[in-house]
Amino acid sequence: MNTKTLLAAIVGGIVSFLLGYVVFGMLLMSYYEAHEVAYEGMVKASPNLITLFIANVAFAYLIAIVIEWSNMPGIMKGAVIGAVIGLLVTLSMDLFFYSLLNYYNDFMIIVVDVVMNIIFYAIIGGIIGYMMGMGKKVEVATA
Repeated sequence: MNTKTLLAAIVGGIVSFLLGYVVFGMLLMSYYEAHEVAYEGMVKASPNLITLFIANVAFAYLIAIVIEWSNMPGIMKGAVIGAVIGLLVTLSMDLFFYSLLNYYNDFMIIVVDVVMNIIFYAIIGGIIGYMMGMGKKVEVATA
């Protein structure tokens, strides 16, 4: 296991955890509540922050491992990888939920959720890609 990849994933997980609280737990909370069907007992009164943190690190590690395997470090490449992974995972899960569960009030919540997660994971991927690219020598072409 590459130490740089693991470190980038941990930092990405920390940023994801904190940014996720601000974006999804504060800024968009009322929007999500208005567009999702609430069932008694479905949402915990207080979340398990340890497992929530581990989930954020695991997703950040997914992005970091793809960056490592594709050998595409750097802020922009990381952002693109994060955005694509965020798009595919979020779209897949939202469509599963929409198809199988009475969880969403309308389809617009899926559009908003996918767009927000693309932006969110582009930021996380950019941070991870930046960290994984630190220390790399840039080759300068000479004439």
